[in-house]
Amino acid sequence: MKRKPIKRIWFFLALVTIAAGCTTPATPPATESTSGATAAISADNANSLKHILQVDSGEDAASVAWAADGSAVWVVNPNGASLYASESLDMIGMYESGPEAVVYDVSSDGDSALVSMGGSALEIFNVSSGETSTRIPAEYPFASASFSPDGSLAAVPAMDAWEVTIWDTDSGEAVQTLTGFETAAPVYDAFFGAHSDTLIWTARATVQPMTISSESMGPPLYHEDFVSTVAISPDGQVIATSAAATIGDSFQPAITLWDAASGEILRQVGIPTAVNALDFSPDGILIAAGTQDGMLILTSPEGSTAGKITIDGEGVFSLDFSPDGTYLLAGGSSGTVQVFAVIP
Repeated sequence: MKRKPIKRIWFFLALVTIAAGCTTPATPPATESTSGATAAISADNANSLKHILQVDSGEDAASVAWAADGSAVWVVNPNGASLYASESLDMIGMYESGPEAVVYDVSSDGDSALVSMGGSALEIFNVSSGETSTRIPAEYPFASASFSPDGSLAAVPAMDAWEVTIWDTDSGEAVQTLTGFETAAPVYDAFFGAHSDTLIWTARATVQPMTISSESMGPPLYHEDFVSTVAISPDGQVIATSAAATIGDSFQPAITLWDAASGEILRQVGIPTAVNALDFSPDGILIAAGTQDGMLILTSPEGSTAGKITIDGEGVFSLDFSPDGTYLLAGGSSGTVQVFAVIP
């Protein structure tokens, strides 16, 4: 599963506790299913995206992610981390919330959650067994963590040093400690890119990729304002960021497309409202942007508008293309989760 940098924003905000077991509470039945969509979303049909499924996950913003096999979707908000069947959005599993723990990430296998208990112990909890499978003994202060795309590793940045430790999720042993990112910002984060060999460092107005195997830093990407969200293309060649920028004579919300290898700007696009989420399609040709009033679909790396969807009364907080590129999952600012597709 592609890494979703937008989730890093959510996991800093959400406080959710993982219960000792898994339950399957009833949810309102979906009125349609995803079985009718046959066309992959493309630049030619993105403007024809239609809403086909919806579920209310709670009263707060929802972070969403597909399982790698497309059979289920994760939804995380202050009510907990829940798993829904993708064809119907019927709930099939739930980690109930509580006062002390934080869900930092969910795995691409649709089973595991990376959880901090009280800001100290870090655990991997499996929904299928209802038990903790691995404990990661990070003996340093941390405030975020992320799975690698295949779930075999976890990156845990330290709060008291510019370093990230990579942990094996099966054994709970430290594999590698990475350094090299430098910034004056007191708060930073780091998460896996589209591949397990890429780490993306972020701090306020700076984003910088790193090749893990060689421990070499890529070019820093500097912005005029704080970066709200980051996405990297599946092939690792293009990085998309959202931050206000000066375009012409106007300082406005913008999406910037960068060459990951050189750090050069490929295209900068002004947006009417702030962007909360970015996600590349599986083929890397499209970028979906979640805004205060809906979604915008751009081509990559040209930045041309391929589609626009207005959602009344609902800002889009999180986005994820399905693994086959046929559906677009959107988590709303009020907890509404919607599935969009091109229906023939």
